[in-house]
Amino acid sequence: MAALNEYRRARHLHAAAARFEPNLMYSAAVHNRRMNVRDSLYHDPEQHNAELIGTLYYVESWEPGKLARRIVRQLNESAPHRAIQEDSYIYVAVSAEKQRFVVRLSRSPEPRDPRQYSDYCQCP
Repeated sequence: MAALNEYRRARHLHAAAARFEPNLMYSAAVHNRRMNVRDSLYHDPEQHNAELIGTLYYVESWEPGKLARRIVRQLNESAPHRAIQEDSYIYVAVSAEKQRFVVRLSRSPEPRDPRQYSDYCQCP
């Protein structure tokens, strides 16, 4: 969150701070794992929130802060991805695993979905 908030404040001094949303994290992690199993990068067709996905090839550090800054920097290279980060999406979750990442963003808190948690616990 710190890397995203740093970016948002640099672009707009009064931007709303992003907040971690645990209920987005489960679906982000499941989708991340499915992309790794399929060895493919694709958007989740069932997702109704904003979703940013990308690759993590040649990662220099898996330390969370450095990895987060790398993801934000990578997303900023794309105008559509940059626009989503600057929008009013303030509830955020990130999953980074192996060679891919998923960032889920929502304008409002997500209700708890028992199915997503179940999928998270059962996903390989």
